[in-house]
Amino acid sequence: MLNISLTDKSRKGLLSTCFFVLFPFRNLNKATDLHRTTHRKLMVFKENFVKICVNLWLNILLLSLTDKTPTFSLEFLRERIYIKVSEGELCVEGKYYFFNSTNQKIKVPIFYPFAIDESHLFPYEIKVYEKGFWGNKTVPIQKEERGISWILQIEEKKTKQIHVCYSQKIRKKEARYILITTKTWGKPLKEAQFIIEIPTKFKEISISYLPDRVVRKKRISFYYIRRDNFMPDRDLIIRWE
Repeated sequence: MLNISLTDKSRKGLLSTCFFVLFPFRNLNKATDLHRTTHRKLMVFKENFVKICVNLWLNILLLSLTDKTPTFSLEFLRERIYIKVSEGELCVEGKYYFFNSTNQKIKVPIFYPFAIDESHLFPYEIKVYEKGFWGNKTVPIQKEERGISWILQIEEKKTKQIHVCYSQKIRKKEARYILITTKTWGKPLKEAQFIIEIPTKFKEISISYLPDRVVRKKRISFYYIRRDNFMPDRDLIIRWE
């Protein structure tokens, strides 16, 4: 929650405005001696005038608050994701890079969504931690209906690396990693990398993003995907037979 305060100058300006827009009503009530029709028209005019004055005052107040409210700028720079698909299970290890472009320390609530549907159960194991100079620091999280949330703190002009690891049961031959919510940041990722590990016994592999290369070994195949200046238009979905 931001604490908003107005300067004395702003308060005087708003009071002057209120007096100016309310002053014309002082003589409107004298219309009782006029014809009823005229009086009715005056009352309608008064109501409309009040609405106009209130809207004007609210706009002035909004502009004043906008001038005084600090703005924060948190950038979501890149992500590097390792996805392991196995029989009935999906495991994800994600590295996420955030940058604070302001000149002050910021605290921002982050929501991390999971694919939750008839095929994907809520993850049974979740770990979130910060990667720092002195090692890893566990991040307290709050479980939500379709994801988790936490408070991200970053010093001014600094980049922070957040790791999210989770495992969830899947009931169908499909695994989904949420990507589409990247659009809520308003700008593309500078870089997105994905490594997908799939057993070679899985057949007819289908991935919603075309892999750049595939490395096949005896029991495991690795699919590599990299995108620069990446604004996803769909989730990462893996299907097999």
